[in-house]
Amino acid sequence: MEPHTIFTGIGQGAIAVSLCLLGGCERADAFDAPVDLYAATVIVTGRDNLSERERGIREALPKALTRLTADADVAEAARQKGLIDEPGALVTGFDYLDRKEGIQISDEQGTRERSFELAVHFNPARIDEILAKVGAAAWKGQRPLVVFNLQIDNGVNQFTLMRKAESGYGQRLAIDDAAQALALPVALPDDAAAAAAKVVVSGEMVMTPSGHWDTTWHVKAAGVDEQFAFGETTFDVSIGGALRRTAKTLANH
Repeated sequence: MEPHTIFTGIGQGAIAVSLCLLGGCERADAFDAPVDLYAATVIVTGRDNLSERERGIREALPKALTRLTADADVAEAARQKGLIDEPGALVTGFDYLDRKEGIQISDEQGTRERSFELAVHFNPARIDEILAKVGAAAWKGQRPLVVFNLQIDNGVNQFTLMRKAESGYGQRLAIDDAAQALALPVALPDDAAAAAAKVVVSGEMVMTPSGHWDTTWHVKAAGVDEQFAFGETTFDVSIGGALRRTAKTLANH
């Protein structure tokens, strides 16, 4: 099966990233694609809806800053200084991807009502200026492959999250979303690429009586040994938080 790759683009901020999401890779570098770190993808309604495009650009800029730096606090610092008040002025281009491509449009539904993925590319030089003003730096260079070893207890079954298993579909999607947002390559234990990973994120996720999840996390890499936990959250919040914290740790290491 071909590797699932995140949004790609060519530019000053492009790096090569191998992703093994939603499909096994034969090796860690099985598919190297240039990834634009100065870009982010959001969901909008309509291709020609200008107000939706403007909203999407406003939403994309903080996401791009987080993706570039692996630090969600950077966008808030920039906002407080008034550095991202006019995101449209920082845009160099954008692309639309029809999320329902190939699906026949009903008589009541035109492209204005269809949902699209809007990939927004920002000016690297201008973004770097913003980072400098808030004392942040871009995380450039090859990002390490992370193997995600998650044990799940949903109150009925206990299992290890695997690529090819039926159980854990929602958790796999949550990992996919968080990894794409961070431009961080992630493999599950049964992906062929997992053996080459130098970073291991281990988790134990247990459903609580309220239907939420308690999760303990352990990140191990060369020079890194970090443990933390999230309690009474949804699994996507816990997984997203774990990957964001892992990325920030790796970026600063």
